[in-house]
Amino acid sequence: MTEVLERERAQREEDIRRLLLQRVLQVQEDERQRIARELHDGAGQLMTSLLVGLRAITDARQLKPVKQQAKRLRKITSDTITELSRMARGLHSGILDDLGLAEALRRLVDEFSSAQKIDVDLKLGQLPPLAQVKRVQLGIYRIVQEALTNIARHSRAQHVAIKFARQGPELRLTIDDDGEGFELANLLQHPSEHLGIEGMRQRAAMMGGTLKIDSKPGKGTRIEVRLAVSPAAGRQN
Repeated sequence: MTEVLERERAQREEDIRRLLLQRVLQVQEDERQRIARELHDGAGQLMTSLLVGLRAITDARQLKPVKQQAKRLRKITSDTITELSRMARGLHSGILDDLGLAEALRRLVDEFSSAQKIDVDLKLGQLPPLAQVKRVQLGIYRIVQEALTNIARHSRAQHVAIKFARQGPELRLTIDDDGEGFELANLLQHPSEHLGIEGMRQRAAMMGGTLKIDSKPGKGTRIEVRLAVSPAAGRQN
């Protein structure tokens, strides 16, 4: 009986790994298409407007319309830079390198709350040295990002609470929402429907931590991440 259960567990883990790989490949393709679409619809349209404006300046015969057009083109250029910066943040959170994890999370939460009209309460507390390790910063950031994405897509939540707390030798991150929730049994029975959660679990494991899910239909969802805190970790790059 034990051997049968072990084989079933190993098969489930292999299925999850295979599905995660498929998801990575699909996400890469979807991301390429998204970038192409956003470049065309966003920055591409702005650059077209910029080109049209420059042609108008070239054809202008008086100084006043040239000045008016130049003012408009400055605005278009500023909008283009803003749009490209927004896309760059989506591809790589460079703000982690520039301002650190705390500010990156604040901006992520602000953008999410503004776009999704979902109230988010972010409590950072005092992040330990471990949270300054680059790979840990990125791992934590991506877990929060994926959790918020799942909430926006599936939960119908009105409120989200994100809290960091130091508990003895551990850093504890909890993400609570008041959405629809789901049956935890589905995580094992239908792993392909919850690859985002499995991806977060893998990220936590890569940081030497654990990720647990607590959810019930109609009762919302809690994600809990625990990472070991050690002074040595804080000295890594």
